[in-house]
Amino acid sequence: MSQVLAIARYTALEALRARSLRWALFTLCALFAASLFLRELTLTDSQRLQTTFLAAASRLACAVIVATLIIGAVVREFNEEGHLLLLSLPLPRTRYVLGRFLGFVAVALALALASASLLALTAPPALVLGWTVGLYLELSLVSAMAVFAAFGLRQWLPALLATLGFYLLARSIGGLQLLAHASRGDSAWLAPMTDVLAWLMPRLDGFASSARLLGETGGLAAALVQTLLYCALLLTAAALDVSRRDL
Repeated sequence: MSQVLAIARYTALEALRARSLRWALFTLCALFAASLFLRELTLTDSQRLQTTFLAAASRLACAVIVATLIIGAVVREFNEEGHLLLLSLPLPRTRYVLGRFLGFVAVALALALASASLLALTAPPALVLGWTVGLYLELSLVSAMAVFAAFGLRQWLPALLATLGFYLLARSIGGLQLLAHASRGDSAWLAPMTDVLAWLMPRLDGFASSARLLGETGGLAAALVQTLLYCALLLTAAALDVSRRDL
């Protein structure tokens, strides 16, 4: 376990020292400034509109930033062959994958807390806390998918497209399912297909929904179970892929 924690610590420090994290903080501050501008343009429910806009924009920005940061770090390490130095030590490859993932989710936690600190200026702290937990679970799942895609594809653009495609599908599968069930005629075959996808995919639409900041959603037990399950599956697949390859 000490080896895993050492790799996680190195991964987190590498990400925190990167210039990309500074741009992430700048992006969140820019979104907060945009929410202030939007509030000034609104005549009614200005506080509510600012909160929902900032929550939705921060959520999407954090997911894209986490995926980009993880895939960039892993692909760069493969290109520079820095992973060979670690794997030349008596270190199982599964521990290497787990250590990298734990370091990345530590960075995701920092981004979630940064987003929460800005949202706390516009929403009640108790509601912000629930939203932050949901966002961290969502970012953890995105991190697992990014690790799986980066280790499997080892190219920045395909891995990023796969991760963002997975994220967008998991975010929108509920709406797609409703549209498919409302279709008639030649499009009726879409309903069973979307039902299968909804059963296979995590339901990210309920993790860090903006409605959570308005007190309109329930608990996070289902989100926690889904995060643990899908992270375990994705990391197991990544570890198996790394173990079977000739690095």
